[in-house]
Order: sequence, then structure tokens, then C-alpha cells
Amino acid sequence: MNKIVTILAILICMAANVYGQKLLVLERPGTTKYFTYKTGAWIKLYDDRSLRMIQGDITRIDDSLILINTLEPVYLGRIAAVYRPRRILHRFSSAAIVAGTGYFLLSGFNRAINKESPVISNGTVTISAAVAGSGVVTSFFHFRKFTIGSHWRIKSIDMDHPEK
Repeated sequence: MNKIVTILAILICMAANVYGQKLLVLERPGTTKYFTYKTGAWIKLYDDRSLRMIQGDITRIDDSLILINTLEPVYLGRIAAVYRPRRILHRFSSAAIVAGTGYFLLSGFNRAINKESPVISNGTVTISAAVAGSGVVTSFFHFRKFTIGSHWRIKSIDMDHPEK
């Protein structure tokens, strides 16, 4: 009886992996640089036909289109650019804004408790503005743009039927 249960469990596990997986690949032709997206991955792109930015989770990947947030079909031929997040810059930007604001508030609160005059010194304003300003400036560089054309291309790959 245990052998039958074991064989059935193995067959069920194998049947779950039978469904093919389609990948969306952003690649640089002639090199080994590429980025893959699976169903459920987050993506941000610019649709050339509707002239708008579309972002969200990939719901379905087909041969010629992808479905984003179960509402937005985007044809692969219409994609003009793909934007990939730069996580390190995003973290630095957030930390710098919080640190600059926190230093300003902490220094002002400390000087107010000690009844020092002026409550906010010129050095505090300069340092906190520089740190928070660097965070704001780097927030404009959160995404790297990959323009589809001669340098980058996007295509879908069906893992059940790989190209020969």
C-alpha cells in the first residue's frame, strides 16, 4: 500500500510540473546580457502606441503580448522602453531623506530643550539640507531605461518548445 501511495505522489508531483513556462526576455543581441521576467514579476514599460507608462505585475505571457495587472494587454512590438529598478539607489535615497530630516528635527529638539538660541543653527540647516537634497536628487535615478531597438530587444520564450 505504501508503494502505491509513493508512486501516486510522485506522479502528482510530476504532473504539476508539466505545464510549460513562458518567459519574457529583455536581451542585448550579441552579448550575454539579459533579464528575464516570469508570470507574477513586476515590470515597468513604455507603450509606444498609447504613449503612456504601464507598470504592474505580469499576469500572462503569450507569444506576441503580455497582460499586466489582468487588465492591460501590451503587444511586444509596441514596447519602446523597459525600466528596471535600481534598488541600491532607492534605498540610499530613502535613507538620505530620512537621515537629513531626522538630523534637522533632532538637533532642533535638542537645542530647544537646552534653551539655546537660535533653535536651528546655520550648520544644522546646511548639513540636513545637503543630506536630504542628495536623497531627493538620487530619487530621479531609481530606474534604468532600456530602449528597445538596435541595442536591446524583448521577446517571449516558450520553455516547452525552445527555439532550434
